[in-house]
Amino acid sequence: MSATEAQQAISESGCWAVTAEGKACEERCGLPGKLPYCSKHLRVGDEAFVKVLHPDPSIGHILVARVSLPVGYYAVFWGHCVPSRTSTRREKSHDYLMEFDDDRNIDPTAFPGSVLQFAACPGPDELDNLVYGAISSDHSSCTGLSDFVDPPHVGIVMVTRRPVSPGEQLLLAYETNESKTAQWFQQAGLQWRNVGCEKYPALRHVLVSTVTEELFEERRWADYCAKASESDAGPTTS
Repeated sequence: MSATEAQQAISESGCWAVTAEGKACEERCGLPGKLPYCSKHLRVGDEAFVKVLHPDPSIGHILVARVSLPVGYYAVFWGHCVPSRTSTRREKSHDYLMEFDDDRNIDPTAFPGSVLQFAACPGPDELDNLVYGAISSDHSSCTGLSDFVDPPHVGIVMVTRRPVSPGEQLLLAYETNESKTAQWFQQAGLQWRNVGCEKYPALRHVLVSTVTEELFEERRWADYCAKASESDAGPTTS
């Protein structure tokens, strides 16, 4: 893992990935509207990330940062475009699907280079760091871009919402609130639990976990910002 910060370049026809050293890939990725990765990074994935096996074998593979990631690092969750409601929990691919729209899902399982499929869900006491996004106005040629339709593939833009250190896990909320998340794991026959560990940490929040209808990633993000503000203010004196 390297402390070097990823130097990403966003453009209509350039590859969005970085190398293992954190440098922007200089390859082209084809016509505008195509998935924003060159042939190499479609195959191996954005080298800003690395797939590893969690020390707890029951958790399986996770995704961690290889280099330092700034706020606003963009990546794409991509795969085959498949109709919604055509799979069941009995199928291996089901748990990796992401909703693309009301009628279609993204199935990344045939593509090891679609590395965001390995991002774990934050546990009840953990903060996510990867959310749905759209390209900011800093990248004028792509401003507002939030998804790709490149038949037979589709992709959704994701973005880091806070800095991510090398070795830290990339965490992506699997559902929109805690109740649905707990149900998702229950239906899979799994326990919803914290995934951070000493080797591959995950930032925790200080709130007591409760099942509410509030978007839990937003609540955790608000808590993170509050913690950051307290850190910036420094220790208080009596």
